[in-house]
Amino acid sequence: MSDDKKDIIDISKIDTDLSYKEEKELQEFIKEDMPGLSSVEDTTIGGMLSMYMKGKSYSELSSHFSTKKKIVLFIAKQNDWYIKKTEYLTTIQDNIQSRLTQTKIESINFLTDIVGAYHKIMAEKLAEGMASGKRPSEFLEPKEMQTYFKALDAIDKAIPKQLDSNAPSPMTVNIHGDSKTKVSEDGKTLEIESGGNAGNVLKELARLVKANKKD
Repeated sequence: MSDDKKDIIDISKIDTDLSYKEEKELQEFIKEDMPGLSSVEDTTIGGMLSMYMKGKSYSELSSHFSTKKKIVLFIAKQNDWYIKKTEYLTTIQDNIQSRLTQTKIESINFLTDIVGAYHKIMAEKLAEGMASGKRPSEFLEPKEMQTYFKALDAIDKAIPKQLDSNAPSPMTVNIHGDSKTKVSEDGKTLEIESGGNAGNVLKELARLVKANKKD
């Protein structure tokens, strides 16, 4: 390694992970005209950097390569090792975040498939049961209901809630006497006819859901 003083940079202006004590040692080393620096080979410096990026400390590098710690500190400072390591770790963190996001999206998609499958099964049973005049508890399986609503809950928790004031509010379901099924003008209220057994079905579904949550 060249000991040309023109290659020396102002270490005070570089981000670092050196302790105050190490900074003082480094300053003293520079004042001493950096003895032994020129004897360090480029291959050795490459090995030091590789181990440093893997988490080894300056003391461990000094011991492993039989090189004075002051020399290791100077090489690290002059070649921006701390900045390189920070950029490297930031890249890894970004990659991890990207993979987690992708996994989360795939999980939500899978849960949506589960909900869709159970929705189809229960809708068919609901149609057959209503046609026969049976109570929902006679044709809807509690375990299927439980799985269905657990999947819905998991999807709801996985998707970030909207924080802005324009976020739509939940729809309200009203079940009352002999009104026709309709959606109000604000789109937030659903009126359901109860002259037949639709109201009873929804009430029974609500009862089943509450019962499943207690299990």
